[in-house]
Amino acid sequence: MVSTPYWHAAELLTAERGKLVPFRDPSAIAAAVVGLLRDDPLRHSMRKNAYLLGREMVWSRVARLYMRSFEQAQREHSLVGRRSSAIKTLDEQPGQLPELKLDHLYRMSWPGEAQAGGGSNRNHPHRAWEALGEWNGRELQRQAAR
Repeated sequence: MVSTPYWHAAELLTAERGKLVPFRDPSAIAAAVVGLLRDDPLRHSMRKNAYLLGREMVWSRVARLYMRSFEQAQREHSLVGRRSSAIKTLDEQPGQLPELKLDHLYRMSWPGEAQAGGGSNRNHPHRAWEALGEWNGRELQRQAAR
């Protein structure tokens, strides 16, 4: 695994599980990938270590850990002998929520539609991702041609 050092990658990819490269440095990414492709023992070792860490994060294991945590909290903070909270649940006070308004989400998703009452969706957020993908594709082709 080769990644830039955003927080989650920096946390997961130690020297035994991957390589971190600087942001916006295609040469460093290329060097790391080529280095791993040329070093089979290192690549396989990193792959195995990353796999073993990943097995710690599968949903069945995470669910068991959550259940243990909930059971421990229940044991340690049992309501037996305690006064109940003065805060009422939604079941105890129905109808106390404000009206749900989602028009801001609609405007964020389809700005051309919401503002002009129809028409072009050229400002749609997906357009930015498409443009970024096209740029990355051109940059990869340029790097490969070197």
